Amino acid sequence: MKSFRIMLIVLSIAFGLVLGAVCVGLLKESIASIFVLALTGGALIAYAWDTHRIAEMTKTQLMESQKPKVGIQLVAGPTASDIILNTIVKNMSNAFCQVWTKFDIRVYGKRISHSARYDGEEPWNLLPNAEIQGWFSIFAILRKAGKDPTVVLPDNMVKEHEKLSITVTLRAKGTPGGEVEYPQLHWYVKLTPAKIDCVYMS
Repeated sequence: MKSFRIMLIVLSIAFGLVLGAVCVGLLKESIASIFVLALTGGALIAYAWDTHRIAEMTKTQLMESQKPKVGIQLVAGPTASDIILNTIVKNMSNAFCQVWTKFDIRVYGKRISHSARYDGEEPWNLLPNAEIQGWFSIFAILRKAGKDPTVVLPDNMVKEHEKLSITVTLRAKGTPGGEVEYPQLHWYVKLTPAKIDCVYMS
């Protein structure tokens, strides 16, 4: 940007000097020659401007295409003695990515921390166009909040999204591609004896 401005200033000064010289009679060209000279100077300035604009657009498009593109999916399912929350992190770009997942887990409004990876401190390392999975125990999260799972599941005194909600903040760093932070994603885990599911809210 700086070099372009310098070039534009030099062209403008040169063009102004020539026109000034014509005005004071230092150049004795015909009116036609002066007109051609003016057109040439204007064309040079317009060309320099268009060249710079196209270069900036190309650079912006290249940077956008190289940004990491990642996603996350949460799936809850029961086992014989627990409920497991599966986390699937996907890299949809053509570059190696590190992805940080910060989970804001709330049990009846109380925030519960799980581990460094789910607190956004340790990254998931993903190859291009690959996915990786992890999981944790829902019952362990409930107990950590001081809640008995056998009481939580049949509890119909609170709304479903108030039992266990999860807000995820995704941050990705691509090589190449730079760093991107995505808008927050919101889920709640449907904890009822009849149905165990992860419900995406926004």
